[in-house]
Amino acid sequence: MSKHVAAADAEASRRLFLGIEMPESVQASLAAIRPDLPGAQWQWPADLHLTLRFLGAVPDGLGARISEAVQGIDVPQFELQLAGVGHFGYRVLWAGVASDAELQAFRHRLDNRLAPLGFGPDQADFVPHVTLARTRWSPRLALEQFLAEHRHLRLPGWRITHLSLFSSEPVSSGPVYRVVERFALAEALA
Repeated sequence: MSKHVAAADAEASRRLFLGIEMPESVQASLAAIRPDLPGAQWQWPADLHLTLRFLGAVPDGLGARISEAVQGIDVPQFELQLAGVGHFGYRVLWAGVASDAELQAFRHRLDNRLAPLGFGPDQADFVPHVTLARTRWSPRLALEQFLAEHRHLRLPGWRITHLSLFSSEPVSSGPVYRVVERFALAEALA
């Protein structure tokens, strides 16, 4: 558990994470593969994103320090392409990435920038993905059919030009995500 979590109870806080926004064309393509799957709660297309680092409940005073730490992270712009689908225990359906070497390096740099603020490294392996749906009681056969049908999914790539700081507000219909701040990535050398 991070040092900042205990302080979150003492002052106002927001649930924050760092991630990558999806272009509208990718959002539309992912929305187009959604079947009518009983028990699945699909993400709204505008809420689709790729989380690089979940920060949790962050005291308001620490938010500015996170922004300072991430500003000018000196990561060059890169291409990202979504490919394939998968699941975490049949409870979360997701779209994966074609190659994750640049994302892994980006994540490592973020971890190094955030460590002095009390954000230790995640204990879980980083599996880059875009959450498509959460399932409660979907029939396993229907889930397996969806996974088999879209295992070769390959969407057009796009250039990642910035990192986004998101807030996540839990509500009864699912979390509401808002972009709090954007951080430009370095121009790629020609």
